[in-house]
Amino acid sequence: MSSPEPKSQPPIAGSLRPTPRTLEQIREATGLDISCPDPDLSIDGVTVPTIPSPNKVLFLDDPTEEHLAAIVESDLQKCLVVMRACYAPQLNSAVIVHAVPRYAYAKVVSYLYDYENRFLRLQSGIAKSAIVSESAFVAAGVTIGEQSIVGANTILMPNVVVGANCSIGDNVIVKSGTVIGQPGFGIISDPELGNVHFPQVGGVIIEDNVEIGALNTVASGTILPTVVEESVKTNDHVHIGHNCRIGRKSIVNACADMSGSVRIGEYSWIGPNCSVINGSQIGDRALVGIGAVVVKPVGAGDVVVGNPARVLRKRK
Repeated sequence: MSSPEPKSQPPIAGSLRPTPRTLEQIREATGLDISCPDPDLSIDGVTVPTIPSPNKVLFLDDPTEEHLAAIVESDLQKCLVVMRACYAPQLNSAVIVHAVPRYAYAKVVSYLYDYENRFLRLQSGIAKSAIVSESAFVAAGVTIGEQSIVGANTILMPNVVVGANCSIGDNVIVKSGTVIGQPGFGIISDPELGNVHFPQVGGVIIEDNVEIGALNTVASGTILPTVVEESVKTNDHVHIGHNCRIGRKSIVNACADMSGSVRIGEYSWIGPNCSVINGSQIGDRALVGIGAVVVKPVGAGDVVVGNPARVLRKRK
């Protein structure tokens, strides 16, 4: 499955950067113990093991040997790593050891990004730090969050909500009642902690010439953005979960539901009322039939139908 990179991929976590914080400030604010060989280290964002970037925070829940080796050999040595105790001796980084690394990571990121105020308490209207093209049409009742971008000749119909840290390209149409870039449904479930919200700061990228139907939801990515590539068209009542990537010129029909981290190839057709399970991959030019439930990868050009979805034939 080919899936070209967007033409203007923003930095990790989009353009919205937190205020840099020292390890001592993080320790005081979160109450977490930090072991650190460099007491002057400051943290100014988030990262992932596959994209080395210093002075960031990342969590390693169950890292592979490749992940650990990449950290040792890269600038991630200068990061704040949140992990389980069994992996800590292998690193010489600043480390937070926690039985539930996702929970500790959530506390750090929420503090760094002032998450409750910037992402959860979204103010109505257009934020002062948002950039909206003069040729864009913004209807009544539209909300645009901090440091979001709206491109030329784009139309936002009444009562559209664009969260913080989103990029909407040129010649895009977003129909009424659609919500883009609100935090995705990331929940840490633990017997002792209960169900805890996992911060989603990656934002959303909507590329050029996209049309988003009414009452859609496009959730913010967790660390990297959720991406809807150029010339994608979605019907009404579509849900695109956090960390998804919808390939260019694909069509997504009414009431289709894509769980988190789904990858859809280019020129694909997603049928009405279908469901795509978390992390699934759908190849280029695939066709997912009406009401299908996708629980395993769909190959390029496959036509799948049913529950669970099965291959019917190749698409002509």
